[in-house]
Formats: sequence, structure tokens, C-alpha cells
Amino acid sequence: AGIHMRVVRENSIFRLTWDIFILVLIFASCTLIPFQLAFQHVVLRLSTAIVYIIDLFFLIDIFLNFFTSYRYQGTEVTDKNKIAAHYLKTFFAIDLIANLPIDILFLGSQDILIYNLSVVLILRLNRLLRIVRLYVIFRRREIQSWINPGYLRIIKFLTTVTIINHWIGCTWFLTAFIEGFPQNCWAVRAGIKDADTLAQYIRSLYWTITTMTTVGYGDIIPIRAAEYVFSIFVMLLGASIFAFIVGNIASLFSNLDSAKVIHWNRI
Repeated sequence: AGIHMRVVRENSIFRLTWDIFILVLIFASCTLIPFQLAFQHVVLRLSTAIVYIIDLFFLIDIFLNFFTSYRYQGTEVTDKNKIAAHYLKTFFAIDLIANLPIDILFLGSQDILIYNLSVVLILRLNRLLRIVRLYVIFRRREIQSWINPGYLRIIKFLTTVTIINHWIGCTWFLTAFIEGFPQNCWAVRAGIKDADTLAQYIRSLYWTITTMTTVGYGDIIPIRAAEYVFSIFVMLLGASIFAFIVGNIASLFSNLDSAKVIHWNRI
């Protein structure tokens, strides 16, 4: 209680290093937890330890956010009371929900299943809300002058596409798993019901990418009504996302070139 915490400047080397570290942990959380749910199905000690260690670092991040300066109308705010009030009014609730270890209440009851899925693994999905923190960090860095914001936006788009593809691939495999792999499901027809985990994931991700990019080779196709509905959703989502991202990336590259021309003209 007697510790005096100094304000962490948002453009400091420490905060930049910490933000990069948190970005890595966000990516790890958003890939590991859905993978555990879709392909491992059981609560493993190692993966559980990793999840809780990541939780600890995000708890530290929540604490630091109460002391990290922010910009308001172009001016950096360093008053502790204003910083705390701003964080409480913006992203504190999301960060708190994303870090609640609700699953720990059921660690002793791992046999409880919902649609063949462990309730412990299901309750870990709240941590996927950490993707919001990813956008907050990128937004913070885009307004800094130490790097062209166009490069950060490209990295943000590519990271977002990677995570979304991963989520959809996991969900695609779950459409067959939660019903016990009926004979007319896509996984049985593709011959991966009893394959190893890596093969199952690669085939699921393969279908996701071919569907999202509207390539559709036709070697893995939906069979049941639920699979058709999910495929329609993925195709619409893929068309929208890639149209948005391709347009934005093209615009970003053109802006990068124009910014370079303006810079050299000024010199």
C-alpha cells in the first residue's frame, strides 16, 4: 500500500518492450485456447500451466494500464487520477472479463461435458477477448512518430487474418466432433477422424483458407445442413474480410509511397 508507482510514459522503451511482449501473449492465447478446445479435448497439465502463467502477465498488464499515460487531443496526459479514470471508462471491464479464471472452479470436475467438450476448456474462451487489447496497443503505436503507421496497420491486418483463420479452422473441426463424428460428416468423408492432431488441424485450416479466399478446390466439402450453414457464413465473412483488407493494404502501400515522395520533395 505504501509503494509509490510512477507514471509509465506510453512512448518509453519499457512500455514499448512490454507492449510487444503482450502482443506475443495475446497471439498465444488466441491460438492456444481454441486449439485445446477443438483438437485436444482434454485438460492437460502443461497447457493449463501455460494458460495461468499468461493470465499472471495480463494481470500485471492491467495494473500497468492504471499508470500508463495516454493521449487526449494530441496531448499526453500524465496525471495519475485522469489515467486511472480513463482506463476505468474504456477498456478495464473488457480486460478484467478476459482475465477472469472462471475455469479454475471446475478443474476438479473435468468430466463435466457439454456437447462432448470439457466445461473447463469452454470456460477458457473468455480469454479470447484479449484480442481487443491487440487493437488498443496497435492504436497506441500508430499515433507515435517513431514508425510509419502504415507498416503497423499492415501487421495488424495480417495478424487479424491469421487469428480469424485459426478460429474458423477450429470451429470447422468442432462441427464434426461435437456430434461424435457421424458417418456423413466432412471429417469422416475426408478420412481424418482417427488421424493425428496435426493432420486434423492442417486439413481444417486448409479448408478454411480455400473457403475464405473463395478458391474452393472441392476436395473437402460440407455434407450436413449445419456444415452448409457454417460454410455459407465463412464464405460471406471471407469475401468481406479479404475485400476490406486487400483494399486497405493497397491504400496503405500507396500512402507509404506518397509519404516517401512528399518527404524527399521537402528535403
